[in-house]
Formats: sequence, C-alpha cells, structure tokens
Amino acid sequence: EARTLYRRAIKTDPDMPLAYLGLGYLYALLPESEPVQEGIAGLDTAVIYESGPWSFSALARFYLRDKQWRNALQSMRSAVAFDTRGRYSGIALQMENLELIVDMNSDATPDGKGLRYKSGAVYEGTLADGRPHGKGKWSRPNGSYYEGDFVQGLPSGHGKLVSERGGVYEGEFLAGMMR
Repeated sequence: EARTLYRRAIKTDPDMPLAYLGLGYLYALLPESEPVQEGIAGLDTAVIYESGPWSFSALARFYLRDKQWRNALQSMRSAVAFDTRGRYSGIALQMENLELIVDMNSDATPDGKGLRYKSGAVYEGTLADGRPHGKGKWSRPNGSYYEGDFVQGLPSGHGKLVSERGGVYEGEFLAGMMR
C-alpha cells in the first residue's frame, strides 16, 4: 500500500522530494528478494534534493544488490563527501571496500611482486590464474589497504581493511564484502 501511495504522490507532484525519498526508504526496508530498480530510481531522484550521507549510502546498497559496482562506489564516494562532520566512520570503510571490489574486477598489470591497477592500487601476494588468491595485501596510494585472505580475486575469509580516514574493520569477508 505504501508503494502505491508514494507512486501516487510522485505522479501528483513530480517535484516533491519527500515522495521520492519515502519510496527509496521503503525499498530499503523490503526483503532482498524484491526488485530494486524502483528503489534506485526513487533514491537517485531524492539525493538531488536530500544530499545526505544516509541517502547516498542507501542508494549504494541498492546498486550493490543489483551488482552495479561502479555506481555503488560513486554513491559511497558521495556519501563520504557529504559526511562533512565525520559522524559516519563506517561509510568511509564501506567506500574502501567498494574501491577494493572495483579494482579486483578490473584489469591489472602483473609486476614482479603482484599486480598494479589503473587506480594506482597495488596487490602483493599469491596469485592463481592471474588473480589474487591466498594471502595478500592490496594498498591504495592514499594509505588505505586490505590485508588478508583472497579467493578467486576477492577478499574472502579473514582480513583487515583500513581506510585513510582511520576506520578499521578486522573480521570476515565473503565474496569481497565485509560481514
């Protein structure tokens, strides 16, 4: 019912940001099995009016559910940029996690120690089929890094992710993502 009401509100007044925000937030509460395209559209429009860390972070989660890694990363970069008071330290860690995943899904140039990415990041550690596999360390020029286990090119197992802003997550990773 809430979806119908938000859709009606948007149709009635397409310039009303609250309806887009409400539709986006509604999708954030729905089960993972729900399609996310309408939630993406709602929050993508809402962030024009309400450019806050939570809105961009929620939009990134929708992009992640839809496996749109680069769009998710761009949304997290915006979330970090709009966190002017530094109140959401977890957002910077989530952004670093996405930077890592985007690098791991891009082309890399092998060198004597590991791999070099177009982003400037470097991976040093064991490889299998030209991808990080086993123990290794991925480092960015800004000082952020991930050190730990990799499986088929993605962090999986135990690892430590450190953001340039001082945030630290040490624990389990699954298919590239912090758990």
